[in-house]
Amino acid sequence: MDGHFGVIVVGDSVADEYPEAADIWADRLAYTVYLHVGDAKSWILQYCLPRAAQASGSTTRPDAPWPYLMVTPHLAPGDADSDALLVHGFINAAGHFEHLAVVFPEQFAESRFVLGALQQWQFRPATQNGQSTAVEVLLIIPEEDD
Repeated sequence: MDGHFGVIVVGDSVADEYPEAADIWADRLAYTVYLHVGDAKSWILQYCLPRAAQASGSTTRPDAPWPYLMVTPHLAPGDADSDALLVHGFINAAGHFEHLAVVFPEQFAESRFVLGALQQWQFRPATQNGQSTAVEVLLIIPEEDD
């Protein structure tokens, strides 16, 4: 639970590699961290303050949520029929995923399986000014090579 990311990428969008993610952040500043989940490729977690918090004028960078319990769904190569699976939602101030939805590919047959596994994750929540805070997230799960 005391982990910290060695690098947090600020403002660099992954829209070049994953154009399906471009509309999610639109005009907002997102932060990117890489999650080592035991697969050959790291998963990408982008996060930012929810729109309501940003609208209130909050400008302090939130510290990244840190996953300390991860249940990874194991998908067969080709299950997603794309380069990656994109999951959008929130991590609440208690450190749990909320309102998760697979946003790409839209007709993903294993959505319930993946979302069920992700619902078991636990995070040390993001913090801002020393207080736990909710963050909006985009989790990018790259397809594993054969």
